[in-house]
Amino acid sequence: MSSATLAGGGGAFYGFMRMTGNDKRKGDPRRAERLKAALRENLKRRKAQERARSAPPTPAKSTLGGKDR
Repeated sequence: MSSATLAGGGGAFYGFMRMTGNDKRKGDPRRAERLKAALRENLKRRKAQERARSAPPTPAKSTLGGKDR
């Protein structure tokens, strides 16, 4: 096989990968439930990160010369 075939061709290989990917989606219902749970947790985490980014910064407490000494 030439390097041109590997770099530019690959249509047959892609078709093979695409066919095998569809089989996994129809398979194990436990896998689907795990995926749903993982996606739900990921969404919660991303929303929490976005809320933390958009919240106004809190002023830092000074450790020098405060009344707590």
